[in-house]
Amino acid sequence: MAMSLAHSVALSLVLITFFTCAWKLLCVFWLTPRELERRLRKQGLKGSPYSLLFRDLRDNARMIKQAQSQPVAPFTDDIAPRILSFYHHAIKTYGTHAIKVEIQLKFLDNGILLADSKDRKQVVTTWIGPRLVLNIMDSDMLKEIYSRIDEFEKPQFKGIEGVLASGLLILEGEKWAKRRKIINPAFYYEKLKYVATATCLSCEEMIRGWEKQSLAGEVDVWPHLQQLTGDVLHRAAFGGTYDQTESILLLQQEQIGLAFKAFQFAVVPGWRNVHPNAGYLT
Repeated sequence: MAMSLAHSVALSLVLITFFTCAWKLLCVFWLTPRELERRLRKQGLKGSPYSLLFRDLRDNARMIKQAQSQPVAPFTDDIAPRILSFYHHAIKTYGTHAIKVEIQLKFLDNGILLADSKDRKQVVTTWIGPRLVLNIMDSDMLKEIYSRIDEFEKPQFKGIEGVLASGLLILEGEKWAKRRKIINPAFYYEKLKYVATATCLSCEEMIRGWEKQSLAGEVDVWPHLQQLTGDVLHRAAFGGTYDQTESILLLQQEQIGLAFKAFQFAVVPGWRNVHPNAGYLT
């Protein structure tokens, strides 16, 4: 009798735990996103529909791969289709930069930001897994958001996202103020004048290198332009040149490449536990 009672209690606890976890998962991955989407559509906001199989993530990875497999179009500064393929497609499909409207910000009871205006084409919704993203293209709305820092908190990054986005990008309150105070001297006028000098020196060295290589034929300028950025930064910040810190920059570039691959699925819960290389940066 006692054993039967103990088994019943254990089974009840297991069932309660199972159904509790199942309900939380259902809320996170289906009920909450669908409710948010319903309210957004009711407000008149357009965007990609929510998919339980994370369609936006898969489309993002596919569009990035497709864009990188094609050469860059010559003589154009329209780089958005290449570096932000998915968001460019979403904005082109569901929104527009041309419409100017008066916008009043407000919150729903779940804390989501919505635009109360006659036309909602300047706010486009996309999804990072079960997390909703509002792509806001109206400058007046952005100014109001950034001026109300106590109401609109920055997203909290975890895992691999925290490796890529750190410092002032994600800090709040006193930590943000302390870091801002530390880097402020770097933007003083006297320091910025040295940046201009460092840029000129780096450009002159790059052009001289082109002139030497041009004697042998066509010159691939892309590696030189990559080196130019690092050279200017290190001249201005540390007084050195790219050659003196080349190994550090190469390691940083390698880290960015690996992190970019892992980031595409980092938002999927439990992915780092399933994929053997998903957590190599954390």
